[in-house]
Amino acid sequence: MEIKLKNFNNKLGCDSFVHVAQSPSERIPYSELPKPVTVIDMDTEEKHSCELLYFIRHDAGTLPNAMARLSHNMSDDELLELLKPGERELSSYLYRKIK
Repeated sequence: MEIKLKNFNNKLGCDSFVHVAQSPSERIPYSELPKPVTVIDMDTEEKHSCELLYFIRHDAGTLPNAMARLSHNMSDDELLELLKPGERELSSYLYRKIK
């Protein structure tokens, strides 16, 4: 599985990181976690071998400000402005790099 994301908050420089995004239409069962994934930096195309450890789905109106800060280093309102209008379901993902 490959995930492309922008390296907001220099998250890809960390051993573990949080990423907030629209929830995918394809659901990942919790029973498959931790799940190996390749995370690709959208700007540099650099690939990182990681594990998806956990995720939580939530409505855009209930996005915790702390998650927005960890993921994108911006407030929840600023992050919601970046996301697609009309998309209400978000997911917060926790990844760990595989060394």
